[in-house]
Amino acid sequence: MKLKTCEYCGTEYNSELRTCPLCGKTSAPPQADMPEPPVRRSKSGARVAPKQSHRSAPPPDQDKIPRWMWALICMILGLAVVIGAGYFVYVMGFFSPAEPADSDTVIQGSDTLPEDDTTGQTDSDSEDTPDDSDETVTTGVPCTSLTLSMDSLTLDSAGAHVFLTAVSRPADCTDEIVFSSSDESVVSINENGQVTAVGPGSADIIVTCGSITERCAVTCDFEVQEPEDTDTDTDTDTDTDTDTDTQPDVAPSDGSGASLSSTDFTLFSPGEKTTLTVKNAPAGAAISYVSSNANVVTVTNTGEVTAVGSGTATITVTVNSTKLTCIARCNLGDSAETGSGGTTTDDGTTYALSHVDATLFSSGESFQITVSPTPGSVSWSTSNSAVCTVDSGGTVTAVGSGTANVTATINGKTYTCIVRCNF
Repeated sequence: MKLKTCEYCGTEYNSELRTCPLCGKTSAPPQADMPEPPVRRSKSGARVAPKQSHRSAPPPDQDKIPRWMWALICMILGLAVVIGAGYFVYVMGFFSPAEPADSDTVIQGSDTLPEDDTTGQTDSDSEDTPDDSDETVTTGVPCTSLTLSMDSLTLDSAGAHVFLTAVSRPADCTDEIVFSSSDESVVSINENGQVTAVGPGSADIIVTCGSITERCAVTCDFEVQEPEDTDTDTDTDTDTDTDTDTQPDVAPSDGSGASLSSTDFTLFSPGEKTTLTVKNAPAGAAISYVSSNANVVTVTNTGEVTAVGSGTATITVTVNSTKLTCIARCNLGDSAETGSGGTTTDDGTTYALSHVDATLFSSGESFQITVSPTPGSVSWSTSNSAVCTVDSGGTVTAVGSGTANVTATINGKTYTCIVRCNF
């Protein structure tokens, strides 16, 4: 079989075929099959070369890309453009929330207010400030009552000090307790409630919690020693030195002379706070506080005690090498301690006292015990009127140091509250 080569695609195929089986184009017939041009001669008989045709052979068709391939290329390019545009928009952050922009605008606007509107700006700022404080107040609880451990006290020497404890209510009160002195030349007080005698005279310790203010009258009853007396004491021999070493104003370095502001107290609601402080601690003493049961009360390293759950815990305070203890009682919620007969009376009603254990810190301090539900009649009595008294309305008043039981009798059944007077 004789083969010929396609002059368009270069494929060899049977010469008897007129079209290329691959590209489908017709190849020119072989030169051998084409007739030879006639021989032209001149009149003289000379042979003349055939005329060259000026018409050139048509160029072969160039390879063309199929239309479906063009369509595919266009689709790919279009998809690439869309993806690139989307990524650019995402990177530039055109879809970020508008709120930050608004807040920035407000801040810039407040910084660039005209100077002529200073008064208006101040008024608007002052109006905005209460709004912010109102928002804060709505999340907090203001102080409704403030109780001091002492209403009055007397200090008999310069430098003598005691601790004044303040208890704010309600238990979840968010107002801060602030101490101050009406006359710093007579008496001073620090943020922990330590009252220190400065000079002879009288002054008030002012305790503020929110809008509530209480006062403790302080009398410094001593005379300022003359410098000559001090020199004489200094020049005295061993006896004078011994007397100086045994003065009560000098606290032992081991903390053995220290004491607590309270050795027994009661908290009545979750979150209620009180501050336990150390009296007569040596200068620079290392003081630490530890609660025996964090499920009942917690205590910070500054002595702030917080009620957590019902029960009794012991707070241990270490002053250098000396350990001091205080009993913390938490009576959270209404409950009753019963005597004979149980909690249910003959009429089938179960009663409960609002307090079953209370601690008072100063003579004359009082609180009221209520009965729930309110009975038709109730009689009150105290086991020791030298410690506390109780009236017909259940108001208990501290009289002297000690512990007593206040009893409510309802239809022959008794309900008891322990009252501890620590002062």
